[in-house]
Amino acid sequence: MTKRLLLLVLLLMFFLNVQQTPNLTTAANLDQPWEYTTEYNVRSVAISHDGQNVAVGTEYPHASIYYLTNGKLLWKYDIRGSSVYGLDISADGEYIVAVGNKVRFLTRGKRVLWEYDIPTTVISAEMTPNAEYIAVGAYNGVYLFSKNGEVLWHYPFEPSKTRSVYVAITPDGKYIAATSLIEHDGSYVYLFSRDGDLIWRKKVSNSFVLSVDISDDGKYLAVGLDSGWFLLNRWGDILYTNSEIRGWAIAISKDNQYIAVRDTRKVYIFDIKGSKVGGYKPIFC
Repeated sequence: MTKRLLLLVLLLMFFLNVQQTPNLTTAANLDQPWEYTTEYNVRSVAISHDGQNVAVGTEYPHASIYYLTNGKLLWKYDIRGSSVYGLDISADGEYIVAVGNKVRFLTRGKRVLWEYDIPTTVISAEMTPNAEYIAVGAYNGVYLFSKNGEVLWHYPFEPSKTRSVYVAITPDGKYIAATSLIEHDGSYVYLFSRDGDLIWRKKVSNSFVLSVDISDDGKYLAVGLDSGWFLLNRWGDILYTNSEIRGWAIAISKDNQYIAVRDTRKVYIFDIKGSKVGGYKPIFC
């Protein structure tokens, strides 16, 4: 992704995350797209539930976390030694988790509440809307943290053989979905309970995993690959596959009616049965 960040893609993410959620201010912000130019290429991005606050992570060698409110930069926090491979923001915009060479948990006021060193590259993170639980994917496994930085559990991988460890968590923290690509073996999807129990593990492809999402109720898991994308149910059964587009990023709507999938240059909307209902070209250059 390039240095210029436009809100169209974020608004689509916002639609998927907060549709049918009451008592949120939306109209005042959604009709005023904005643009902000970062110093280096954008690697990761997240948006608060009211659409006002955006956290952005940029790439190595001059990686930073940017925090913007309504398009205005509040602060920038520089990272040394790694890209900001993944980040997330709480529903109210008060907390940010960012990962790369370690896990960092910050406040909206730029205060670092805690850091956790992981001996391998950390590439993904997602937290519950209230920031009580934080799921993290690293080459050496899947972690679940509490809000105060305690490691609740760690499911280990062999770091020298593992890539593409992406994570997603339900809003109540009850379920954590994860992926991995294991060298000379293939791509796997995992479903964990909040207590760290492995509910199931399933090999799904020999292709490279790019993204994962889990529905709010844990009923569906959507997984993006470099050869397509597919939908599973909570028991690990593959409901259908789509090999027409790559799944660089994927999201399930709150009502389980739609799935958004980002290909190289477009975002497509599918219904839950896999039928395409729309396609949109993001405006970034």
